[in-house]
Amino acid sequence: MDRWSVRLRMLLSEYFMVLVVALLALTLVGAYLAYPPHVDPGTEVETVEDARWSSTGQYSHEATVQQETEVFEAGTVLRNRGSYFQRVTPILNGSFFYRYEATQGGDLGADTTLQLV
Repeated sequence: MDRWSVRLRMLLSEYFMVLVVALLALTLVGAYLAYPPHVDPGTEVETVEDARWSSTGQYSHEATVQQETEVFEAGTVLRNRGSYFQRVTPILNGSFFYRYEATQGGDLGADTTLQLV
């Protein structure tokens, strides 16, 4: 055996009880510090807002035929067409319907811009 292993064995033999008492004390202190949080971890409050909302918008438009054509008679109401011809239907009536729903209420403002092309 080399010198270091003999010396280590001698030190362990001489201070064995001191080492055992120190490790036991360290274990007891660790248990003392870890046990209370384990038994009573406390209360954690977590707040989650569960607000939901939805909105829908829809255009509705119509025009009355003013001048009779081969396709439409005068007085016929054309509704929600992709295009209207100004000579046949010079006046276009339109509405925009908007709906907003929220689980927790609230106020809402909506702006709409229309452009005639």
